[in-house]
Amino acid sequence: MSRIKIACLLALCLALLAVGVSAQGGLVNPSFEGGWHIQGRPEKEIPNGWTLADVEGSHPWCPTAPCHAPEVKPNEEFVTDGRYSMRTFTTFSHGLYAIWQEQPAEPGAWYTFSCKVRIDSNPSGQLAGYVGIQPWGNGNVFERQMIWGKEEQRQLAWYTVSVTAPAYGSKIVVAMGGNNRWATKDNTLWWDQCTLTRADGPGPEPTPQPTVTPQPCPTCVPGGSCDLEKIKKIVERALIERPPVLWPR
Repeated sequence: MSRIKIACLLALCLALLAVGVSAQGGLVNPSFEGGWHIQGRPEKEIPNGWTLADVEGSHPWCPTAPCHAPEVKPNEEFVTDGRYSMRTFTTFSHGLYAIWQEQPAEPGAWYTFSCKVRIDSNPSGQLAGYVGIQPWGNGNVFERQMIWGKEEQRQLAWYTVSVTAPAYGSKIVVAMGGNNRWATKDNTLWWDQCTLTRADGPGPEPTPQPTVTPQPCPTCVPGGSCDLEKIKKIVERALIERPPVLWPR
């Protein structure tokens, strides 16, 4: 093999390592171990393969104060996988933001996107962490087409947040988002260990039902155990010996 081919292969391997390509449904840099880049401003240091979208100014989801851009940084203090997690936070401000990436999809297939999240809101600003899927794979993550999963607000522990949605086209957008109701001092989210999987595989094997062996029906013959005349006499005797029914007046 020539030196040029070897150099090209090495460059390709380094490029793949730089973006952290994963087998987890094709997600790029799912645990944020594949490097970081500055997006516009130094306080926005985003994992490679991901993009920050945020709202600044007035928005219906920021009812008590204007929205402000969050700070995003690599973090080594709270981690569930590898060396880094992603820390996103606002200070005395209202945040509405999401970190997203586009993924190829099969139209009509269903997908589940999940991430680990840790929340610290002090004093409580009702900070919520959640993940979402945009089934068309285009448009703003804050538009009505976005499907957000159930939010998490419990604090100071790691939880899994997830969402399941169909793909309407040949690609989808997956995102992790944060939003605090009140502009309190510190509203911080840590993110780690994201996954994307198909959710429409074959269902579980049906549970075998017990086999019922039919029992032969008894044959009624005169004088036998189910002789019709015997049955009539038993019913007649039961009616005669039955205690009277006292109806309310």
